[in-house]
Amino acid sequence: MTDPLALYAYLVLARDRVMDKAAALTPGQLVQVFPIGLGSVAATLTHTVLAEWFYIRRIAGEAVPVYKEWPHQYEHPPALEVIRAFWDEQRVRTQRVLAGERDWGRKISYTALLDEGEKGPAWTITATPGEIFTQLALHEVHHRSQVMAMMRQLGAPVEDLDFSAMTYARRGEQG
Repeated sequence: MTDPLALYAYLVLARDRVMDKAAALTPGQLVQVFPIGLGSVAATLTHTVLAEWFYIRRIAGEAVPVYKEWPHQYEHPPALEVIRAFWDEQRVRTQRVLAGERDWGRKISYTALLDEGEKGPAWTITATPGEIFTQLALHEVHHRSQVMAMMRQLGAPVEDLDFSAMTYARRGEQG
C-alpha cells in the first residue's frame, strides 16, 4: 500500500488537472445544474475541498464548528478562483498534518454536531487517522468523477487520471 503522502500527491496532481480544465468554463457553466454530485461543478468542488478541511481537522484533533460557521458552504459556492486558492492553502495544511502523523492506528473519537434544524441524536464517531484519510481520498475520487461527468457534458472533458498512469515509474524498452 502506498503511504498517505504519496497518495495525497496523486490526488493533488489529478485535482490540478480538473481545476485547470474547470478554469476554462464560464461562470454559468460552473453553476449549471446536473442531477449528480452536489448539483454543479462549483458546488461539488466546494463540497470536496470542505470535506478535506473537515477530515484533516479531525486527524489533527481540532474541533470542527457547525456547518454554518465553515469557511464556505457548497449551497452557495464561491468563484472558482476562491475554491482553488482555498484548496491550495488546504493542500499545505494537509501535507503538514499527514507528514506529522505518527500513529495511523490510534483511535480518534468525536461528536458529530447536528446542523441547525436537524433532528435526532448527535453521533459519536470513532475512527483511526488511517481510516479518516482513506475516507478523504476515496471521497475526493468519488466527487471528482462526478465533476468529470459534468464537465464532459459541458464539452470540457478531463482525460485519464488513472493512478498508475500518473504515478508509476516507466521507462522504454532498450533495444
